Amino acid sequence: HHVASQRMFVSCCIDAHFTAFQVLDERNLLYYDPLSAGLSLVSGESFNKLAGFLLLKCCYGDSQHMQENKAHYMGPDANPTRRMLYNLWRQINNLEVGSLHNVRFTPA
Repeated sequence: HHVASQRMFVSCCIDAHFTAFQVLDERNLLYYDPLSAGLSLVSGESFNKLAGFLLLKCCYGDSQHMQENKAHYMGPDANPTRRMLYNLWRQINNLEVGSLHNVRFTPA
């Protein structure tokens, strides 16, 4: 939420591969990958998934909290965003941006 509300620019380096995103508003971001032809607009649930993935993959997230508080993310009171973040965190070593399901990239 903090990244979205502050409309932050986030740079990431994953295995010597630089990527970045700029939050435009609470549900939209511009994604930059130098291996792609240009910028991509990512919106809606894709925004949550891509931002969450990059923040976790680049170690900007608190994985210790996820390790110690599974019920907070997967319990009966957890919301869909928490569940999605926990599942991303659990699979993070096997995922690459290109293999994220249901993330739509639109030329910006």
